[in-house]
Amino acid sequence: MNYKFTLEQQKELNDLSYEPQRGRVKGYGWDTRLAVDLLRTWRNSNEELVKKYGKIASYRFAMNNDALVNKILDKNYTICWSFQGNTDYILDYHQDAILHGYSFGKKTYGHSVGLRKHNGKKCVKDNYEGRNYNGVYTNFYEMRPTCREEIEGGTYRYWGYLFTKVREDNYEELMRLEKVHTACNNVLTANSALWRDTNDKTLQKKLHDLSEYVRNNNIAYIEKHKQLLS
Repeated sequence: MNYKFTLEQQKELNDLSYEPQRGRVKGYGWDTRLAVDLLRTWRNSNEELVKKYGKIASYRFAMNNDALVNKILDKNYTICWSFQGNTDYILDYHQDAILHGYSFGKKTYGHSVGLRKHNGKKCVKDNYEGRNYNGVYTNFYEMRPTCREEIEGGTYRYWGYLFTKVREDNYEELMRLEKVHTACNNVLTANSALWRDTNDKTLQKKLHDLSEYVRNNNIAYIEKHKQLLS
């Protein structure tokens, strides 16, 4: 489903992102994981959209699994992905709308994009307006054949995210898992805030260990079973 958000909906989502439980702070970037969680929750609470298109679920998966990534892209899905860039990164793909490098030194900013197939090639679709590349106006730029290199080079993030429709017969169980998933994300957000606010190394380690446990056990379990139900 290709859905275009209205300006009013974009403003609503932006306002919601600053609610205390969302973990977003003015003047700073935000976590793609939390943005995906907000969008899914907002979308499934919109009765008009649900009636027209049905409910959606979201999934997190490792982007260094090129076979899985290619399988998803071949089904015409768009993967939510994020990277850390700098001037060298921008200059690289501004030459010809192709990203040639995979490691660009010290990063100065972060950004989220969509990874999808475009004209048969693996491309990033930016959310900015298009640019002119040697006479070609586009907001797509072509990626390297494998995602693994960008991750190992420290440019692109390890996790990618995917939205899909929910099968009606599994809706109740998926919604239960979604609520638990949201609760786990809230724990991670709270732990991250506490970790930043303390200089106690022992407490920081305990918070880190707890967050790792939640990611590797609770969230991993939820995501596995959500995939089985979709």
